[in-house]
Amino acid sequence: MDRVPLGLRASAAQLLGCLFLCIGVLLGPVDNLPRALAVGACAGCAASALAAFRYPGWPWFCAGLACSLTGLLRQHFVMDEWLLQWLLSVSTALAFVLVWPVSQATLIHVFNVETQDYDSPFADWEPSRTPRLIRGLAATLLSALATPLLLILLGSGCQWLAGPCWLLLALWVSHAFPGLRPEWQLLGSLLGLAALAGLGAHGVLKELVQPCLLFQDSFWLTGQTLTWTALGYWGSLWHQGQLLRWDKEDA
Repeated sequence: MDRVPLGLRASAAQLLGCLFLCIGVLLGPVDNLPRALAVGACAGCAASALAAFRYPGWPWFCAGLACSLTGLLRQHFVMDEWLLQWLLSVSTALAFVLVWPVSQATLIHVFNVETQDYDSPFADWEPSRTPRLIRGLAATLLSALATPLLLILLGSGCQWLAGPCWLLLALWVSHAFPGLRPEWQLLGSLLGLAALAGLGAHGVLKELVQPCLLFQDSFWLTGQTLTWTALGYWGSLWHQGQLLRWDKEDA
């Protein structure tokens, strides 16, 4: 597997993951939690087995692109069901990511396939005085608070402009709290989406929230969150000199 060029493997894995997820969601259909988990797991297995490498944020990026394409093709706009659809989209993406290391471990131990392991980008990072948990919770909280505010300000334009905003937010949070994994920011952004959907279902903010969500497919917004946050996270690592640190002996 490691004899195939990395770029080719990554591209093929992404295409296969998108194909499996789109077929499962559009034709499944994904209308309950077990089906969402099953579709996400199948797509994640296919993408992971073909990619045969690991790097922080890459499974989330793959799941984000697959969910974005699915949402763009699906176009499901029902405000009353938005929170449920958000739960299904997040469950699909979560299954996609969680099965990633399981699939590679199966290939390694059952079929004796060699995979390409990347070093942690934080191997030489100077430890901070603030505990990692505190910094992670702060990053999550900032992302959760910023996400509803950004989407409300963007209104109906968030379909195309929310992604670059998440990119800038991820760059800022990653610089403010260096040395963290991207899951902290992703958790905050997804919780922010859930909070926004909750505000849209009840309360005086309903008129402000509906333009953000009423015409946006839940898979699309979830996928945009994952994709652009991962890109912003990598951009921060690149700026701090931590991106593309990998073991040349495994290349």
